Amino acid sequence: MEASRWRPLHSAIAASIRSSLGGPASPELFLVPEGDPGLYGPDSLVWKVHAEFLPMMVGGLSSLILQALHPRALAGVWDHSSFRTDLMGRLGRTARFVAIASFGPTSVVNEAMARVRSIHEQVRGVDEFGVPYEANDPSLLEWVQLTETRSFWSAWQWMGIADSRWSADIYAEEMRRQGMALGCNESLPSTWQGLELRLAERVGELRCTARTREVIRILEDFPVPLHQRLLYTAMQSAAFEILPDWALRQLGRPRAAQWEVMALKAVLRSSHALLSTALWPGSVAEMSHRRMGLTCPERPVVGA
Repeated sequence: MEASRWRPLHSAIAASIRSSLGGPASPELFLVPEGDPGLYGPDSLVWKVHAEFLPMMVGGLSSLILQALHPRALAGVWDHSSFRTDLMGRLGRTARFVAIASFGPTSVVNEAMARVRSIHEQVRGVDEFGVPYEANDPSLLEWVQLTETRSFWSAWQWMGIADSRWSADIYAEEMRRQGMALGCNESLPSTWQGLELRLAERVGELRCTARTREVIRILEDFPVPLHQRLLYTAMQSAAFEILPDWALRQLGRPRAAQWEVMALKAVLRSSHALLSTALWPGSVAEMSHRRMGLTCPERPVVGA
């Protein structure tokens, strides 16, 4: 009775969020074939971490900032993407790929990976410093993969909602599968320490340029409805807070004061508890659990 009492409110919230940001994929794709775990399956940390909207949004924004610090990685998006004029569409396509890679059945995952590799074959050029780039370069694929892995997990840790029994090493190893499927080299780290060390080793490749600052400006000006602006601003601030120190130095940004961090976490944790419940029904994650014969009509909120 208590759950049904709040269902209209949850439905309205879910509709508002999805209409603002776009749905990541058609949930029906994730219902069949029955029993197909895809790349990970329900026992994986990927299924737990990637099922939650707010940490994934914070992590996604943070990973975009890290990727914008790499001139060659940014050049591929700058030269071959419509993100400057259609940010919502660009983010929607990225969210769709992440959803499929995380939760899709095997055939859908394989098709998505092949499609991305094919698109990458056409993405090549010269960055703003005159250095040639190719999107299928394992070095660039590694940078994107590691920044995403670090950012998604770090958002969970920073928000304080990750179960202490969950291991960053296990998550890093699981996410490595996606990187290998996209074309990364065998040297792609499979531990959290290895991931952090590899990123730190590549700091010398990074530059904060006018293009980097333009990407950040576009993200900050993302057109969300007025009633969602406070939440989106909090997500943006959190995205900077989970960056490593070397990234903040590149950007010339200080860390927030302790009271600001406490306020941000309070806003995001309270919003997380509501959104996790509201967005679960009909979500990609919920459909995927049904594909595996697992039902959960009322979403258990992790960390609430």
